[in-house]
Amino acid sequence: MSSDSGPSMTLADFVIQEAKEKTFEIDIKTLKQFEKDKAVIVEKELQLIQEDFQKKMRKVEMGRKMLFFDFFMCENLLGNLEKPRRISINRDYRRWRPGINA
Repeated sequence: MSSDSGPSMTLADFVIQEAKEKTFEIDIKTLKQFEKDKAVIVEKELQLIQEDFQKKMRKVEMGRKMLFFDFFMCENLLGNLEKPRRISINRDYRRWRPGINA
């Protein structure tokens, strides 16, 4: 009778166990590489989004400056104009038609 002190592993079992461990190592390495690549892609996309946002903000700011510039220019032009005066139709008519006396 043979006395077994524990489970014995055959060569086939050993090879299968080693293959499972190697597969696990490859999976971990692949996952780490995937996370690195994903981080690089996400960083590039975030940079593009930030650049696009900055361009749009510059356009908005330029539009705001142009709007305020136009507003202040109109205000200055209107401020320099004289207030409308009341005119007398008879007086103005006589001025343009000198032969008529009232």
